[in-house]
Amino acid sequence: MEHYKEGQYDDDLTVGIDEYDDDFDTGGVDLFDYAGDDESPLARLKSIILSIDWEITDDILRQFNEELQDLEEIWADDKIQLIYVQALGKISRYIYKEKASAHPSAIKLLLTFYANLEKIVSDEEMTDKEKKNLLRTDIERFEK
Repeated sequence: MEHYKEGQYDDDLTVGIDEYDDDFDTGGVDLFDYAGDDESPLARLKSIILSIDWEITDDILRQFNEELQDLEEIWADDKIQLIYVQALGKISRYIYKEKASAHPSAIKLLLTFYANLEKIVSDEEMTDKEKKNLLRTDIERFEK
């Protein structure tokens, strides 16, 4: 039974909306920006990330972390990509451990990190300076 009190119902989903931090807004994240090819090291990771965006399960998060381990080996010599892979691993392990108690922005952060990793890998015209600036911004989000 719903109760009306002070201008809203008790099942109002907007209660507490002001508490969320806009720094984690994923409005600009489009997981379909880079179509990529099936041969890309990110092809399998992208399909897993799309599954995570749809539904988060322990099995999907385990698959995600297994794929990240493979990418760590592939990109062992590329510091920027390796940092993204490691950060994605930390975020996914946090979500796996905390489950429903995880910070509401954790999934948004995971999606943002993936989208920016994909941008760095796929955009051949992106300079090293642009990649480092993007990484720096993402690390600040991560630390927050």
